[in-house]
Amino acid sequence: MGTKPRKSLTTVAAATAIVGAALVAPMTTSAAQAATGDASPAPRAATCSSGLLPAEVLGKSGTLKAGAPTGVWFWHDGSRYHLRATHDQLKPASASTPEGTKTGARKIFRGSITSTGKISSVRGVKLEGSDSFAVSRPSRKKITFRFANYSRIDGLSFKASCKKSVTLKASVDGTPVQINIGKDPLVVPAENRAGTSSYQVVSSAPSPIGCPSGRLPESVIGSNGEVRNRPAGAWLWHDGNGFQFRVTHDQHETDGRGARKIFRGSITTTAKFSDVRLVKLEANDQLFVRRPTPNVITFELHNYTGVDGLRFKAGCGNVTLNVSVDGAPAQIHLGKTPTDVPLPAPPATESTFVVTRSA
Repeated sequence: MGTKPRKSLTTVAAATAIVGAALVAPMTTSAAQAATGDASPAPRAATCSSGLLPAEVLGKSGTLKAGAPTGVWFWHDGSRYHLRATHDQLKPASASTPEGTKTGARKIFRGSITSTGKISSVRGVKLEGSDSFAVSRPSRKKITFRFANYSRIDGLSFKASCKKSVTLKASVDGTPVQINIGKDPLVVPAENRAGTSSYQVVSSAPSPIGCPSGRLPESVIGSNGEVRNRPAGAWLWHDGNGFQFRVTHDQHETDGRGARKIFRGSITTTAKFSDVRLVKLEANDQLFVRRPTPNVITFELHNYTGVDGLRFKAGCGNVTLNVSVDGAPAQIHLGKTPTDVPLPAPPATESTFVVTRSA
């Protein structure tokens, strides 16, 4: 992380879903819609009696600004969903402007948002005359959009029940586009193929931390807060919906840049992994999930004082973490307090902790 290339996910594909619906003609953007501001309230817990939004989708990312690297941003602020698009490409040089221009090039963002429930309160954000969106009738379960973007901000906001799943599909100039999810943000990369990128928000009942096989130990429950630029180590916790794993360190080169440290290891379960999502990984980071039985995750994370990690679910199985940093055992921190796992004695080359359920 830090000054290194932008992060990308290369090993885990986002889930997709298609909800069929007839569309009405696109609605033109009204003056009121075009003037809608981009501010949104601070995120609060997005829960309902029978559903819970994943934490990754909550909150607006600080990376969103006009002229940011080409992508779309998608988040929930505790009240409604938000979609924004922008890019950083300028018009090419020409005979009249041999050195180019500072005017943004034209890129077309297209896509759809579908829900298994009804969508309401749809509003355009900073849209102009050539931008449009349409809501399916009579189902109101799908929005289609087309934004002609010139390095500024175009977008939508809408409401959808947190009991229902929501799927975003997007492309730029006919090719997949990077999707940035939530405040962190979690990045769904633009895959090297024709078509669209996609991301699905799947609500779930707030999962009981207990299972027939026993409850999770209290030591792993809850987050210790922001994990960044701390002494080299690995953090593991359960947020009530799934496990979270992060690594970071605080060492710098003489020029002030973050030094590189390599965290390697594995996570195994006695059940099966599901919903594996990468968090702030870059092109030189690697993560693999064993197939066809997804019960082992192996990783190699190149860290530059930022944050690298993943989130996952492991059903009611026990979970074992093995992790090293630069070939030596890494300090493992558990849960909210946090609880520090003692480092093993030489000649051990990695630290180990087993999350064991108990009656």
